[in-house]
Amino acid sequence: MDHDDPHESWNLPADNNETRSRTTADADADADTEVDFQVIGACWGRTGTHSLKNALEILGYECYHMKEVISHGENHTRFWQRVAKNQSQAEIDINFNEVFIMNNNSKSKNFTASCDFPSAVFWKEQLKQYPKAKVILGWRDPGKWYQSCMETIFRMMPDHPSCSFGTKISLWLGLPTKGMGDMVVEVVSKRCFGHDYSRKNVIRSYIQYCEQVKRDCPAHQLLIHEPKDGWEPLCKFLGK
Repeated sequence: MDHDDPHESWNLPADNNETRSRTTADADADADTEVDFQVIGACWGRTGTHSLKNALEILGYECYHMKEVISHGENHTRFWQRVAKNQSQAEIDINFNEVFIMNNNSKSKNFTASCDFPSAVFWKEQLKQYPKAKVILGWRDPGKWYQSCMETIFRMMPDHPSCSFGTKISLWLGLPTKGMGDMVVEVVSKRCFGHDYSRKNVIRSYIQYCEQVKRDCPAHQLLIHEPKDGWEPLCKFLGK
């Protein structure tokens, strides 16, 4: 498996067939539904998450990725904002089934895996809800990872110095999906980097995050994976 396409970012058009309004009753019904969630990707963006998503789907999983957030729209961007804001509370009343179970008028989908921003930031909370799931930590050389982010996804962060005026206007207008700008500021800019996009702080934050995952996740449930590692360790870890 290769690293993500260096030209790939999040500026994708919303899929109108997938973006449907859902009532509170729909969300409550989903929250009460059992889901066999099996793989939690503790993989920040630009660590091979698109390759991992493709690999997991080849292996039979339905993988939730930033692309799904964009496709499903405001209900999902607001959900992840709510998760991030609730981190300051002693008790977190969050049910991930709200976004991992999709019951629409025309189709139904239960996600069984996740990776990439924004979900990866909350891998530990997901593991609390799905304690039997396995966790994959995507790793990439920190310097190369930072450069990749600078060339792609950081340009979509409205508070990042490299974000163009046109991109800021697009995000304000609800492109590529409504609430995207507010979500990435709350989840990525604030929670991951403390609004400090200096090279030193971003790389330090990434390394500290990875060390925390390795420290806090039970060893038998954790795979540290680089795209260059290929299929064998991934399949062995997942029993495929």
